[in-house]
Amino acid sequence: APLHPDVESKITAVELDPRCGGTHFQRRLLIPLQRPSAYTFLLNKLIRLTPESHQDFQALQSAVEHTTAASKLVSLALKAGGQRAKINALEAQFHGKIKLTEETELVRTGKVSMFEESWKFDDTDPIPKFDQVTLHLLNDRLIVSHGDEKRGFKAEHDLIQSPDAWFEMDEEAARVLSKALPLDEGARYSVVRLHY
Repeated sequence: APLHPDVESKITAVELDPRCGGTHFQRRLLIPLQRPSAYTFLLNKLIRLTPESHQDFQALQSAVEHTTAASKLVSLALKAGGQRAKINALEAQFHGKIKLTEETELVRTGKVSMFEESWKFDDTDPIPKFDQVTLHLLNDRLIVSHGDEKRGFKAEHDLIQSPDAWFEMDEEAARVLSKALPLDEGARYSVVRLHY
């Protein structure tokens, strides 16, 4: 829409002001794709430069409150959308065999070595053969699986479906492993026993 002649003349006068350094007004406008936080930043800067006695001060304060609230809503929606995409990707890696809720958040995924729960660590016993698995730690469950990201995962244990499942740290086992198996300098073994 064409600008009102009065507005256009004011814009031209501002653009000619030497403090603008030859920058055109259009380059100073926020484009719709920019996040609402840009508006909050701009309004906060304006309010710092506006004396409380100015007639626009109250309106600026109100605008800051509204843009801050809008910015938080947009950030939450973006975070939720990103989280849902991660959950959908994780469900797809399990070929649809597990279902996760909207509240589920992926905390961390990592490879670990597993051995029989009943195995006793002793300095004289040989170290058992390890079973490489992937742990998927979610905010509401722990899934132990075989497989990888390329071929997909097969859930072996889903601890949300085992109400009696629990785990414990085993410091003695970690000590034995650290002595028996090679480690990078500064690294150490952590042994977690899963009971299900």
